[in-house]
Amino acid sequence: MSDEKHIVCLGATVYCNRSLVNNSPATAIPITITSQSLIVANGNKPVATNKDNTVINMNFGICNDPKYTPPTPKPPCMANVIWQNVFEGGEITEAGLKFLTEDSEAICNICSVPGKIKIAFHGQIASISPEEIHQASPIILAFLSPWNFRRIEELEFREL
Repeated sequence: MSDEKHIVCLGATVYCNRSLVNNSPATAIPITITSQSLIVANGNKPVATNKDNTVINMNFGICNDPKYTPPTPKPPCMANVIWQNVFEGGEITEAGLKFLTEDSEAICNICSVPGKIKIAFHGQIASISPEEIHQASPIILAFLSPWNFRRIEELEFREL
């Protein structure tokens, strides 16, 4: 099993267990990346960092803070967090920006009972270009592609 993790990029979604609505992977919201635009991944998508940590980056709507009971309305989300489990293998610029990974988490202490913010989806999407298909080994294509009807026994093995 590999220890490799996906880097979080544009298209990623996050959720907070204290949000009234956006409290699970199924109801996660997109993270807005404002900390940097120099480093990109997965087809020119900006990468999220530990400085994407405020309500500007992730607004979960209404905070389900248990100290507010009816008739007092629940407060709006005021997320301001410190990300944990960030990628320690490199920093962006002298500002000390660190990449978020699919395992990154944050605690929001604004609520009377701290909320836990997690990454629901890292934002990366696997895709293959026509050039990559033409360069791939026929034997690999035979195993991976249901539209390739050639019998595997008929294929010649070549060095990969």
